[in-house]
Amino acid sequence: MESGIPVLLQLPPLHPGVQALADSLAPGRTDAPSIVAAAIAALGDGFVYTLEPAAPVGDPLAWFLLESKAGHCEYYASALAVLLRARGVPARLAIGFYSAEYNGTSDYLAVRRGHAHAWVEVAVRGGWAVVDATPTGELTMPEVGWLQ
Repeated sequence: MESGIPVLLQLPPLHPGVQALADSLAPGRTDAPSIVAAAIAALGDGFVYTLEPAAPVGDPLAWFLLESKAGHCEYYASALAVLLRARGVPARLAIGFYSAEYNGTSDYLAVRRGHAHAWVEVAVRGGWAVVDATPTGELTMPEVGWLQ
């Protein structure tokens, strides 16, 4: 990578179709909120959430964004981070857990493998903003009171 590029904007060479998609997001705008909103909207248009996507053909990112449009949270988060970086928005991929189950009898939170999730964090003044392009209808959020 070029040494003059901040680490949160670095990218390998992109498939021309992926670059064209990034360039089409919020044309004429340079502010992060507009670009983020456009990227999330693009990933919601015709895309399908699935835990069993078909094997990619060729460039996996281009295949997801331009061909199959079907994947799970890691596909959505990776695509979002790349699209944002390609438009100059500092972004990083985050992987962790999105919820927990509260056990009132024993007073603890259980975090299970099925709660694993990937999302994007965008650099903002003073920290990070969580941005998630995964279709929310696919994420079951159990009632956990104060945790939510």
